[in-house]
Amino acid sequence: MLREATKEAFEKWKSARGYAKIEMQGELLALITRLRQTSCAHYMYSDEMPTAEQLYDRCAKIKAVVDRIIETFDTGFDHRVLFFSNYPKFMEMVSKCVDSKRPGLMKSLFYTGSTKKQERVANVTDFQSKCPANRVMFVTLAAGGCGLNLMAARTVIISDPWFNPFLEDQAIARAHRIGQMRDVHMFRYIMENSIETWIQKLHDKKRMVAGVAGLIEAKSLPKDFSMKDLKELFLDTVSTGGELAIEQRKAKLTEQERKMAKKAEAAAERKAE
Repeated sequence: MLREATKEAFEKWKSARGYAKIEMQGELLALITRLRQTSCAHYMYSDEMPTAEQLYDRCAKIKAVVDRIIETFDTGFDHRVLFFSNYPKFMEMVSKCVDSKRPGLMKSLFYTGSTKKQERVANVTDFQSKCPANRVMFVTLAAGGCGLNLMAARTVIISDPWFNPFLEDQAIARAHRIGQMRDVHMFRYIMENSIETWIQKLHDKKRMVAGVAGLIEAKSLPKDFSMKDLKELFLDTVSTGGELAIEQRKAKLTEQERKMAKKAEAAAERKAE
């Protein structure tokens, strides 16, 4: 139902003109956000207050990440896990489920946009401390970008993708960076046949552009999705299995991305000279 409503909103937005198009854009983006939220848990935009048992039994992604966290801690004591998501509410649901399944197993720490500065500093210090205890630092991708050092983590979980894959790379770099002496295990969770599959295809395209142009900074790449990308989402033309060949993906580059890649290549050549 939600997918159909989003597709209908897209068709209206596509045919709208002028100020009406601008007004409808907000509605369309809100529906896309809802699709992303439901890929995490259908309770995300519901007024219903589910129990931890209901969350675990009825939400596949919550069950998967909770099982991963418990399995990680069962391998030994004093583990540190970094858990990244775009949604504080989803992180609270996961924390609630782990506490319900295994009371006292871990200590939950939060680092989000609403976390006060003093609490952020205290939580990072606690996470990095040598005091033995299982800890999970729940961090939003927007808040946990550059500048954070969380090298105590041995496991990194990205529960839901963002449109810019290089923002996720920055998040992973909080734990896997120069000076890290231990192995760091990273897990991504993508809901099959959902909008997250489409976002993952956008990741592939942007990473391919970065590879062609030799770019490594997210600011050098297109950050949003194009009209063509939206058409692929709503017309169900995005494949959910297998990888496209490099030649096929090159053929799908937008004109803007071609110009950007060509400009970056020229800049790299000048720098090499």
